[in-house]
Amino acid sequence: MPKTDILPDIAVEECRTDAEIVALYPIMREARPSLDEKTYIERTTAARAFGYRMFRGIFQGRVAAAMGLRVNSDLFWGRHLYLDDLAVVADLRGRRIGEAMMRFAEAEARAQGCKHVRVTNGLKGLQAHRFYERIGYEKRSFVFVRAV
Repeated sequence: MPKTDILPDIAVEECRTDAEIVALYPIMREARPSLDEKTYIERTTAARAFGYRMFRGIFQGRVAAAMGLRVNSDLFWGRHLYLDDLAVVADLRGRRIGEAMMRFAEAEARAQGCKHVRVTNGLKGLQAHRFYERIGYEKRSFVFVRAV
């Protein structure tokens, strides 16, 4: 598909009910293949208690993308929007749907009084790294994790 400055026409809708969130599981599983449905439900339920919100992107009448985000605040970034999850249906990738979803997230960040959008991605997610850099995101830090 030729590169243009025109993003696809995506309707982004917030998923507010348990049923709407569960319906996004097959899309989220494409980004997190080790995540079973039971764990997905448990984790989204727990995260929603801390302000996690889920959105679906509708492209040509089909749910094409899923996104989870929340407003956060810390000493370094201050108030910011943290993008926890973004997944686009495999057969629709390359149509700039992910970019359209990110532009929605940026607009939501501004509406929520945030100055930045933050997203983390695993070290092995090189395709995702290229995507975020292509749409203007800077690689700024590493995340360190240790099981306890």
